[in-house]
Amino acid sequence: MRKVIAGLAVFAASASFALVNAAPAAAAPSCPKGSVCVWDGTNFRGGRYSWSGNDSNWHNNYWNNGSGKVANDDSSWYNNGYAQTDYDHVRVYDYNSYSGRMTLCLHYGPGTEVSSNSGANNDGQSHRWGGEC
Repeated sequence: MRKVIAGLAVFAASASFALVNAAPAAAAPSCPKGSVCVWDGTNFRGGRYSWSGNDSNWHNNYWNNGSGKVANDDSSWYNNGYAQTDYDHVRVYDYNSYSGRMTLCLHYGPGTEVSSNSGANNDGQSHRWGGEC
């Protein structure tokens, strides 16, 4: 009986240690609600730009830290829009006017941010909101 009680005490102590020392959940990137945001650095660092609607030409947009144009300088992305049928996914294209290759489809919802993507890195020139991609 003593061994069972000692075993339970060790288990309880290790369980409480795990709870106290659990890693905190990663915070969502800073992006206004209802917007799609892009950053010029991976992992949501550096300059940020946000939109609440479509944009057919990223060449006329500049990073909030003054580091240059957004077009062809995007390295991380976050869809912080609203759940809305046929309008809660964001398609990023590698040419103006929503043409060329779709480099990313950003699904709606927390946890769907993209901190880096080698196939889409520095390729965005336009984006459009729509339904499921």
